Amino acid sequence: MKMKQEHYEALGNALLVISSTVRTRYQKEGLSDERYIWDCFWHVCDSGLIDPQPLYTYLNDTHIETALKKILL
Repeated sequence: MKMKQEHYEALGNALLVISSTVRTRYQKEGLSDERYIWDCFWHVCDSGLIDPQPLYTYLNDTHIETALKKILL
């Protein structure tokens, strides 16, 4: 994984605020895991828990998605 450990840990901690019931709701509504992880990512970014700018200086969406899957799925 290309994401720096400090960014990975911060992202993981921020994503702890997302309830597992959210994933269940997404599954019941037939929404994909990809939609779920990106919605979670942008939720923590929009709420100010994570600043995505530093990530995008050295990562692309594929790298971020790998970290999101490892954390959330």
